[in-house]
Amino acid sequence: MKSLCKLMVVAAAASAWLGPVVVHAAGDEALAPWFERVPGPPKTTAEAAARMRIEDQRATLDGTAFAAFQRQYDTRKQAIEARMQAAAAEGQVAAQGMHQDLNAAAGEDVTSEAFQEKFEKMSDAEKMALAMKMNSQMQKSMGSSYAGGANFAGQEPPAVQAATRAYLNYQQQVVAQAQDAVANAQLIAGLERAHRELDQRLSREAAACVASGDAAQALPCLRAKTAACWDQHAALGAQQLTQLQGTYQQQLARSRKAAAEADRVLAPAQYGGAARSYTGRSQLYGYQSQILGEVDGLAKLSQAAWQYGGGWVAGKGAARGEAVYVAGGEASCGYETRFGRAGSSGRSGSSRPSTPATQATKSVQDGAQKVLNWLGR
Repeated sequence: MKSLCKLMVVAAAASAWLGPVVVHAAGDEALAPWFERVPGPPKTTAEAAARMRIEDQRATLDGTAFAAFQRQYDTRKQAIEARMQAAAAEGQVAAQGMHQDLNAAAGEDVTSEAFQEKFEKMSDAEKMALAMKMNSQMQKSMGSSYAGGANFAGQEPPAVQAATRAYLNYQQQVVAQAQDAVANAQLIAGLERAHRELDQRLSREAAACVASGDAAQALPCLRAKTAACWDQHAALGAQQLTQLQGTYQQQLARSRKAAAEADRVLAPAQYGGAARSYTGRSQLYGYQSQILGEVDGLAKLSQAAWQYGGGWVAGKGAARGEAVYVAGGEASCGYETRFGRAGSSGRSGSSRPSTPATQATKSVQDGAQKVLNWLGR
């Protein structure tokens, strides 16, 4: 009896169903080409470094290609959302029409407390008879169009039915998509953490350069540590690039296959345009939205590959003795600047210890204090 009671208030529930579905979207063009448009990762660290710029002590990617792609992607998403909103408006009208039909069949508002109390007092035979009457009306109403719009969930053409089945099968991959998104976020966070931990270790080694108090040896030692720092970060970045390339290609292959299958079934269904019901349109629009969402995840992976693959190589070539923010929240390398210098000509990385002994000693002491302050952060 509980299931029959739930059946009779389906019209009220229909309005609630609209909420989670509205987030899906639609479009009328093929999906597979989007996986060719997204800028892919670099093949080598040298290629990545050529696209990096060092400005204001920060290594940033020349993202012209990504910016152009993002504009195209945003336009597509906006078109998708507009279509989905139009379908949702029709669905709301259909849900209200169904509600009115069910009320008419029951002779009163089926969502009211009075009706619920009356229903509970009925005999099983009366409940069954009413439920059958309501079910018959609901089936009729779900296929009816209200105010000239789409019906709620009526019979669809064969092409739409086939595309809907494919969409439901695709839903099994959505969990994997969500897991990939989490894994990708963790991967990128791990790349940053690896460089931060490396820099902390190298910084402790650089601290030894000024710990002895030998002004004549401090600057050459810090310069050597800076060069080694960039080399080790660049080597780590090269390993990370290989890791990101592999992850990208793996996810790209799966997404391409899913997009090709979606295009195969959506084209005959006019990418949702052939659907007669709100439910059919929502599902086919949602199908496209989720496929397109995979493109966005790939773009983020690709950007990380450029940043981590090229930032450290570019930093070494352009930073000289300055510390540079390559990725994350802390500057790396550039120990001459970070830990102090025994004199300077004003040009980063070209200074020579040429000040009087007392000034050199003070500079070293200041540098040592900077080390202690930095390590204690």
